[in-house]
Amino acid sequence: MGRERVKNPVHPTQKPIKVLSHLIKLATKPDDLVLDPFMGVGSTGVAALQLRRRFTGIEIDPLYFKAASKRLNEVTPVLFLDEIEDSQQTTTEDDDDEVTSEDPEELTLF
Repeated sequence: MGRERVKNPVHPTQKPIKVLSHLIKLATKPDDLVLDPFMGVGSTGVAALQLRRRFTGIEIDPLYFKAASKRLNEVTPVLFLDEIEDSQQTTTEDDDDEVTSEDPEELTLF
């Protein structure tokens, strides 16, 4: 079992994030949407979010859904911080007096 494997609850078909990341890189570009209709504990979602893809997952089992939600929420804030840093780097000196959508104070985080 890999270190990233969720141990509670144990999902019988959980895949390694490294393998899922490789597949996602081959099939998508940053900002593409990755859909996992049988999400389990969210390994595909973790890999997608780490690679700056959007993710939608569906899971019928409430126990697995709760575990996936917790796991995905732990990944998501890191992406938002990266986006704030990226927008600060693209702001030019000419824009210092103006409030723009790239201004970190004006970003809306979902």
